[in-house]
Parts: sequence; structure tokens; C-alpha cells
Amino acid sequence: MSKKCFYGVLMLLVLTLIACPGGGTIVTPTPTPGASLASVRANVLLWEGATGTRVPAGETRPLAVGQAVDVDENGRARLRFLNYLIVEVFRDTHLQLESMAAPDAPPAYKFKLEAGTLYADVDPATEVVTIESDLAVITALGTKFWVYVAPGQITWVVCKEGEVQITAQGGTVTLVADQQSWVLPDQPPHEPVEASRNEVGERVPLVGELTNNEVTDKQVLEEEIARVHTPTPTPRRAQRATNTPTRTPTRTPTRTRTPTPTKPPARLPDLIVTDISVVEGNKVRCHYQNIGRGEVPEQRVWIAIYVNDERVSHSTVWTPIPAGQEGWLQTAPRDLPPAIRVVCVIDADNDVVEANEGNNELARTLEIARCLPAHELFAGIQKEMELGCALEAGHLVLSAWQPFDLGYMIWREDTGQIYVLVERAYVTPLIPPGQWRAYADEWREGMAEILCSEAAQEYPVIHGFGYVYCTRSGIRETLGSATGEEKGNERLLQTFERGWAVRIGEWDDSIVVLTNDGEWIRYPGRERGLTAPQQLSPASGSVFDHYPRTTTLQWSAVPGAASYTVELDCYHCCQTNAWCTDVGQTWAVERNIQATSYTFDFVGAQPGRWRVWAVDAAGREGPQSGWWEFRYTQ
Repeated sequence: MSKKCFYGVLMLLVLTLIACPGGGTIVTPTPTPGASLASVRANVLLWEGATGTRVPAGETRPLAVGQAVDVDENGRARLRFLNYLIVEVFRDTHLQLESMAAPDAPPAYKFKLEAGTLYADVDPATEVVTIESDLAVITALGTKFWVYVAPGQITWVVCKEGEVQITAQGGTVTLVADQQSWVLPDQPPHEPVEASRNEVGERVPLVGELTNNEVTDKQVLEEEIARVHTPTPTPRRAQRATNTPTRTPTRTPTRTRTPTPTKPPARLPDLIVTDISVVEGNKVRCHYQNIGRGEVPEQRVWIAIYVNDERVSHSTVWTPIPAGQEGWLQTAPRDLPPAIRVVCVIDADNDVVEANEGNNELARTLEIARCLPAHELFAGIQKEMELGCALEAGHLVLSAWQPFDLGYMIWREDTGQIYVLVERAYVTPLIPPGQWRAYADEWREGMAEILCSEAAQEYPVIHGFGYVYCTRSGIRETLGSATGEEKGNERLLQTFERGWAVRIGEWDDSIVVLTNDGEWIRYPGRERGLTAPQQLSPASGSVFDHYPRTTTLQWSAVPGAASYTVELDCYHCCQTNAWCTDVGQTWAVERNIQATSYTFDFVGAQPGRWRVWAVDAAGREGPQSGWWEFRYTQ
């Protein structure tokens, strides 16, 4: 396939030639300075925060960082930027402009594509465009490419000219002209393959369905086409567009088809809701599976999610659902009460006939784990090790601790168990290094001590530790000799969703974390010495109207600090109406700052916030300061 095979489509999408009444002269619209949104066809909304403004067909609006564009099933929009970039946005698409370089800087743009289809034409000389979906990050420097996103299911990219880079799950591929790739949930990008329908198969809908038949499948994936132009929409063209079937999600399925007896049994699909769960961030997730023998066509099924009798989500499944395939749809993060009743309902188009119509609903009552705050000594570890919500407040537990050549023993009174932690090994041990195992504490007061060493040890292993050490096969060889005496005391402990942390308190004030999957890690002296820096300026809540948005942060010095780390957060940058940290992402972190100030240029006319913490010479981090907020108006 020729690298120029898409030239005709490029003319269709990028130039948008307008036929003048009675003349036939073709003219090109004058670009609006800066960034602009043009409604090529009606049903285009421009969002700023929670406010949406409809843009009538043929009209143009300025576009600012943080604003989002919604195109419904009958609409189409075009984004233009002063330097060169043109982005065509097709039906059922939600796109947000997250950042844009300053006028005097090299042009660079970042978009968040939550769902839908777009085509981008990037200046081959200077422009850099980044598009982020829920599954991948797409980067293009001087190229022409297509992107299609079905949330939670697939991100598909077709490169027409130049190069496009796709990154997901730690893997990166580079597409050249006439190549395609796609990303599925929890997978790296598929290796680049020829841009043909045979390669991508039914993973994505036909291009005509994604573009209301303005562009065909063959124009993107197979054959070269002649140059064409799109005339100004007329009533006749609008009438033609209505031939596309309209989905009605709330339609009550009524199916009366019965196979003719003389025909073989139909291979019918059968969709069921298999499970309901609440995942991190309080997102309600409905799991489904096609347990039938036939395939469900794309965009013919919706899943409605009800929480305490309120419908909170009604989303389509964008791709076909082959026999046996599983999937899920979920809500946005929600503020949930301690207990909820969730109902997931499969709602199919009338023309989708299933083998069993009576199994399309599942109801379940769930208890929501409430996230308690982590104790200040464990907060950094909780985040670093992704321990999840704290299930209880930090509290004192009577416990004991003893070190050995090759590991440690811990006893907890509240669980009545002894935990054997292996740190390293000289031979193949009973417990691999870095893992732990729990044993019941069977020793009781008044029982004789069990000593199993042939020679007297400097630090004997006694009581419950001695019982496990001497009677449990392989423990003695796994741990080696004790290197310190047993210490019993009340120790600070906190339990999380995926493990628990305890402050040992002897020798080096270690903190030990045991995870639910059998692994453990020790943080020596993590909580000692450093304090949180005191933030000085700019004062929290400051509002600035200067440009460039050069910002200097200042804080007080911390005794014992070798350097400082500053974390920056941005509102609207990772998700509309949310801080990046609120949706589990980190926007920017600057490490190894030697002074008590830091200067940077902020991204846009929107809110930001910052916090800072000290780091000692051994690389141990102190507690973080609180968030201080600021805002730029231009």
C-alpha cells in the first residue's frame, strides 16, 4: 500500500472545501488565530468545567486548555491551531485539550481522548502531539494518523504518514506509514502490522460506522482514493445522514423471532452479568460474558448500572462480543455510602436475539471499605507499596521481635501467630528470601522451654519463638542463629487492604510491612529525624494573572535534610474537574532540589497545587507538607 494512499481522505478531512452557491468555486476557510473549535455539523458541545455550550453548525469558538469537546452520534467537529495542527473529531467522541505550549515555545499539544474517533494532521517540521487514552499514550512528531478509543476495551491507531509511537503497560512500539497497532486492557501494544482490515479483524467497528459514512473502511485500511471534498451540509445531506440507525438505549427489547423448523438451530449469543464489584476509587464495575454460541455486533448492547435504585451509568459496548468473551464496564469514581445495592442490567437493541432472554440482570448488596487515613509514620509506605485503604486506625499491639542471621521473627498477641520473615539464604530455604510465613503460637506460660542448639547461643531462642524454631521442620536452618535477644513491647501497627505495617522500635526504629501475597520489606529508621518543611510562599489560595506563568515556591529549611522533593498537581490535566492525584496519577515531581525554593512555568490558566518534603543523606524521605493551592487566570 502506498504511503500516499490516504491523500484523498486527507483532503476530505483537513481542507474541508466549501462549494459556493451557484458557482462551484472552492474556497478554504481562514484559520482562527490560536486554538479554535469549529462545528462542522450540529450536536457539538464545548465544555468548561461542568458547563456545556452548544456550538451551532458552521460556527467557530476559541478553545482553551482544560476545555473539552463532546460530539454526539450525529455531529462532527474540527480543531485548528495557529502553527499547523488540525484535528478532525467524529461521532460519539469526548476529547479534552490538556496542555498547549506557550506562543514563543516549540508547538506541543496534549489531549485526553476518553472515547471516540479522531484524525490528526501534525506539522512534519516542529509539532509534537500526545494523545492519552485509558489504555495507552500515543505520541506523534510530524505525521498523519487515526485514533479510535472504546473505553476499557481497545485503543486503535493507524499511521498514514510519518511515525507514531504507542506506549502501554511498559511496552512501546513505533508505527510507520500504512501500519496499525492496538492496545487491549492490561496488555502492551500489539506489534505493528499492515494497515488492513484482515489484520485488525472485528476488534474495531468499520470506519464508516465511526464516521457516519464520511470515510469508508477501504479509504483508511486498503485502497488509494481520488481527491474529494466535502460540500457544505445541505438539507439533502442531513436527510441522508438520518439513514444511519439511531440507538435508543432505554428501548425495551421485544423479540418474537422463531427459527423455521426446516432450518438448522441458530448460533445465538447469550449475554449475562457475571459479577459486580467496587474497585479502587469507589468505581462500581459490572462484569459480563457472552456464554452463547453467536457474536453480538458492536454498539448493539448497553449496560445500565443502578446504585440504590438510581441509574448512575448507561454505557455502550463499542466492540463486537464474540462467543465466550468477557468484559466489564464501570462508573466514574463515586462517593458511596457504607452499604449499597447494585443492579447491573444488559439492555440490547431489538435486533439482537439471545438464546436466553431471562438472565440479563444481576443484583448484589455490597459493603464498601471505608478508607481511613494512614498513620503519619506509614503514609509514605502506604503510597509506595500500594497497600490500599487503611482498614483501621493505627494502634498499639502487644508484640515481640527477634533478629536472626537470615531473617526475623515477629509475634502478635491479637492474632496469636508467629511470623517468620526470611531476608537472605545460603542454601535453598524453606521460605524464599523476601517472603514470610505465619505459624500458630502454641507455647503457653508454664511450658518448659524447648532448646535445640547443640552449643549455647549468645542469644537464646525461647518461649513461642523457640517452640516454632525447634519444632517446625526447616525453620532453624532457614533463619540461622539469633543475632539479638527477643524484645517484647507494645508496638504501633496498622492494617491495610493489601497488608499490614508495624513499627519495630528497637535498634534502628525499623518499620516492617507484610503484604497479603506473602512478601515483606523492612524500612530501617524511616520515620526518624526529618520533619515536614514549612511552606512560605506563594500563600495558599494565591491567584495570578501574569504570563508567562513563572512560579517560585519557597519553604523553610529542615535540619538533617540533604535535599528536597517538590510534587506539583494540576486541576483538569488528567481528568476534567479533578486533580491528578484524585484519579491515581502523579502530574510532576522534581527531586534532588538543593535549595529551599523551586521555580517552574505552570501549564495553563487553571488551578494548581504543590507540596514538599525533605530527604536525608541516606535517601530516606521525611513527612510531606500539606497541599498549597494557586490559580492562573491567563
